[in-house]
Amino acid sequence: MVDKSSIKNLVEEKNIISFFSSFKTFLKKKRMNIAFESDFNPERLKKFIKKFDPKVFGINYDIGNSAGLNYSYKSEMNAYFRKIKNVHIKDKNKENITVPLFSGKAKILEIMSYMLKNGYKGNFILQPARSKFDHVNMIKNYKKIFTNYDYKI
Repeated sequence: MVDKSSIKNLVEEKNIISFFSSFKTFLKKKRMNIAFESDFNPERLKKFIKKFDPKVFGINYDIGNSAGLNYSYKSEMNAYFRKIKNVHIKDKNKENITVPLFSGKAKILEIMSYMLKNGYKGNFILQPARSKFDHVNMIKNYKKIFTNYDYKI
């Protein structure tokens, strides 16, 4: 629910809530979860996610999208940290364009440290800008950075 798929009004929001809530029992039975990714500001996303069963529904937190929207990760964490099911590791520049990790304005390692220190146990999913030439070495370099970083947990 970001960019061209953003929720534009309360009617759309109610329709999404109704649609997903309608198969909550099925999801529980199958032990499945749905994680919403949204460009709502922290308080609006907090209100939105409260309308769903927390055992089945949560949030996909995208570090780059939040940075691109100039959201404070501390405000986001205060609003819905315990609702986060997984995290996209992405970076954006001041024009809100996806860029290679650590070249934009996202505080990737700081956010990851904060989350781990506060008990986050979900997935971190790399979603970097594509390399124009060498995907394999790009991923190897990111792996080295994430592996060698002292997360101060």
